[in-house]
Amino acid sequence: DLSHWFYESVDIAKYLQEGKNVVAAEVVNWGPNRSFSYFSQMVSFILQGNSETENIVNTLADSWKCLHNRAVYPKIVDWIFDRSTIDFGLYIGNPTDSIIGNQYPWGWETADYDDSAWLPARWADVAGGRGTQHAGGILYSGGKLLVPRRAPILKERRIPFQKIRRVSGIEKDEGFILSTKPLVIKPNSKVSILIDNEELTMGYPEMLVSGGKNAKIQAMYAENLIVKNKAPKGNRNEIEGKYMVGIKDVFIPDGGENRLFKPTYIRTFRYIQLDIETKDEALTLDNYYHVECRAPLDLKAEFSTGSELTDWIMDAGWRTVSLCAQDYLMSDAYYEQLQYVGDSRVHNLVLFTLSGDDRLTRNALQQFDQSRIPEGLTLACYPNAFYLVIPSYSLIWIDQIYDYMMWRDDKAFISQFELGIQNVLYWFEQKMQPNGLMGKMEWWGALAWPRHYQNGEPPSIYEGNNTLYTLHYAYTLRHAAAIFEFMGKREKADWCRRRADHICNSVNRLCKNKDGFYIESPQHFKVSQITNLMAILADAVTGNEARLLMERLLEPKDWFGQVDLFLHLYLFEAMNKTGFQDHFLSELTEWQLMKERGMTTFAEVPLEWGEENQRSECHPWS
Repeated sequence: DLSHWFYESVDIAKYLQEGKNVVAAEVVNWGPNRSFSYFSQMVSFILQGNSETENIVNTLADSWKCLHNRAVYPKIVDWIFDRSTIDFGLYIGNPTDSIIGNQYPWGWETADYDDSAWLPARWADVAGGRGTQHAGGILYSGGKLLVPRRAPILKERRIPFQKIRRVSGIEKDEGFILSTKPLVIKPNSKVSILIDNEELTMGYPEMLVSGGKNAKIQAMYAENLIVKNKAPKGNRNEIEGKYMVGIKDVFIPDGGENRLFKPTYIRTFRYIQLDIETKDEALTLDNYYHVECRAPLDLKAEFSTGSELTDWIMDAGWRTVSLCAQDYLMSDAYYEQLQYVGDSRVHNLVLFTLSGDDRLTRNALQQFDQSRIPEGLTLACYPNAFYLVIPSYSLIWIDQIYDYMMWRDDKAFISQFELGIQNVLYWFEQKMQPNGLMGKMEWWGALAWPRHYQNGEPPSIYEGNNTLYTLHYAYTLRHAAAIFEFMGKREKADWCRRRADHICNSVNRLCKNKDGFYIESPQHFKVSQITNLMAILADAVTGNEARLLMERLLEPKDWFGQVDLFLHLYLFEAMNKTGFQDHFLSELTEWQLMKERGMTTFAEVPLEWGEENQRSECHPWS
């Protein structure tokens, strides 16, 4: 955000050569329709070398030249009405690109480029260090306060596409995607080429072309093919009777040689469809390859059972979490690309387990802390420029700090969150009623997408006395107690434990039926799977009684409030707590179905609940 604007420190020595060198930068702003995860305050650029020999490259007044590249236009993604682009559901990523080749300043980044027509860059005093403000610095609202980048710089890797599955208007020839032979498309032709990468990926597909003046090259990207809008997609490996919908880039070549077209932002895909229409000049596709982009995380864990399912889970699971580890922890690869508090709890636990790398985890915990609104709650996702508050996600932020504490002996880092934890707990404490249950909830009262919950919300959430939210508060109070204990705050820890015990006693007195199940509120008698799991986790029920309840919750049936893929985290935690670890494999039917469907990453919602509801196919919360 503007008050925590990251800068990077880069050693460019290895790129310099004897003689003439050029330092060039492309600054991109996608305008008012940019991704929700991007803040913006003027288009600006700062480069600063901190020694006398380095300051020759500094962005001082009149030291740099600039050009507004009018060859690149944003293509707005109309996710509401355009069913040829988005099958269904929300899309809030960046616009795609339309690039007009005859307006492009080809070679602008090379040492021999003639920049005599470029204008001197204007000085803009819009940034400064957070710790060194002074008169003449930022004395107005909206400036960027600079802090060092916390997350690692992304790693790029050039890899070839796997195969061409379908063509029309031309003979099939894979040479141009394998870097062995250019593909020539005749003048006045219409060609379609379907490329299958065989696994989902993220990055920057790069196309090198020659000739083909005024041809139109459209590249469409999708996670899968569809039979029709909002319908089951079947096996992702099968293409017969299916077609693509997806976001699109458009390139218009100028007829020159070796023109490189690449998107301005990462693209997510398994399939790419090229639709090409030439004019009076033949077009040569010299090369087309993928530059994969992700955080530099290493897979260190191994897990081998000889089971095809668990082997697939390890492979697809690592691909899911590592692809969505970018500058921050993305909730999904294609549609929203936001850092949600809830989603990132699973994301962080998997990264700790499989990689041990905590850099993105630490960044996420700090950004959520920075998102807190005056009332004390965190935003549901951050960074973002809109106001989305899901109170349960503020509790999950505390749960994540607890997770971090259990993996890292890092009192100094955790201590910075003490005030934020207290503010969140205070907000919830003000909602508690004399009867010991949570009162009327504000904002969006969801947790995730439990089955049969309307809009993800439990019954009575806006009336008060809701059991799930009351138990979640008690569950988080116990985590907060452990955190305060770790920080040496014994009095605060004791208060949290006593409060959690009192709340659980109230729930047992008011929200438990004669069969031993927890109901949704004293006025709503339905039995929810997630609510009863939370009762186990909050220690409302313990010992043999908790084990008996867990056994009943594992009965295969269509539960009200049945756990979705994200909420399996709480199912597995409750199973582990009550000694039902041997039932783990039997609870993996959803992942078995993903494997059978030919998926290479984890879906967002359970396929068993109706695949027509499946949107994102790369979702770390699963």
